Amino acid sequence: MASQQYQGIYLGAKHADNLGAIKLHAGGVLWKKGGGSKLVDIPKTDIARIDTVRVPRGVMLSVRHKAGNATQFLGFTTKDVGALKDFFLEHFALEVYDRTHCVNGRNWGEAEIDGAMLSFLVSDRPAFEVSLGDVSNVQLVGKDQVQLSFHVDDTTREKDSLVELSLYVPPTNRTYPGDDEDPSAKVLHQKLLALADVGSGTGGKIVAFENLASQVPRGRFDCALYSTHMELSGVNSMNEFKIQYSSILRIFVLPKDNSPLVYVNIALDPPHSKG
Repeated sequence: MASQQYQGIYLGAKHADNLGAIKLHAGGVLWKKGGGSKLVDIPKTDIARIDTVRVPRGVMLSVRHKAGNATQFLGFTTKDVGALKDFFLEHFALEVYDRTHCVNGRNWGEAEIDGAMLSFLVSDRPAFEVSLGDVSNVQLVGKDQVQLSFHVDDTTREKDSLVELSLYVPPTNRTYPGDDEDPSAKVLHQKLLALADVGSGTGGKIVAFENLASQVPRGRFDCALYSTHMELSGVNSMNEFKIQYSSILRIFVLPKDNSPLVYVNIALDPPHSKG
């Protein structure tokens, strides 16, 4: 079969309403949001590894990119696993591996950096993993603790989201060996700092526009553009918005009649949650 299509597949991201359909074809993997125009297109040449992971109420398909990051798709059933393995082996010459997560609740293990992903392993099995592209800051707290802060996106509809993660790294750690001057926590800190999206939110401003009139949300804002997101700042803290570029579908530049001014219309999916 040259292609396979599955309905009711969620894109593994911060937004819970990313429900759509996925199409597997000889040239790659294509996911499209239901009722919208949001697309995720992964060409065959960009795929390094594919895993299936048992999750509550189904199976997750994890596609690891050659750049080191990963894209996850949720909503498959255990009956789909055999067909998925046969398809990727025939058309991609890739063997799909089954991964199992550790769910015993232990919080003592190993922090492993795999490409652009940080995995926390317990008994050699991943308890969780995060994309280092979502990390906005990495700080060394004391001598033995590394603290990660994550990008905030005001387009998310989730009531709860991960904003901070702390890792205790004892000086006897063998994965990141250190010494009295550079302890293990500092070694891990430097490795994470090199891979995380640090600096885009503080000091990494590319361009800024002051006192722009906005229709939605209504008011006047200062707009700052960073490498991965944009920020709108109003007259008070309640009128502050941070929008990741990954949430932008389209940008329209519309001329205003009999005026040198133009309107800039930014289509978001999902829309911002404030204002």
